[in-house]
Amino acid sequence: TWDQFDLERGVWTKMAHTTKQKKMEHLPLSHPTLAILKEMAEKKECPVFLFPGKVKGKPITTIAKSWSIIRKKANLEDFTIHDIRHTY
Repeated sequence: TWDQFDLERGVWTKMAHTTKQKKMEHLPLSHPTLAILKEMAEKKECPVFLFPGKVKGKPITTIAKSWSIIRKKANLEDFTIHDIRHTY
């Protein structure tokens, strides 16, 4: 949700109840990521979710179709989103 992102400081705060370790995390955002988020914030489609779903007031719940398209265009045959989970 947008309230987790401090675009001025360039930090994503992950709340404890959403992390595996049940500890709040403050993750620095890379310059390219921050630029994308700032652009998204200017066009904000939803006041709550960065990635709103088709149902108003709900977030996207799956990225399977999008991930499949990305993998095909990048010629990544045996590659899952989980493979890059700690890469930022």
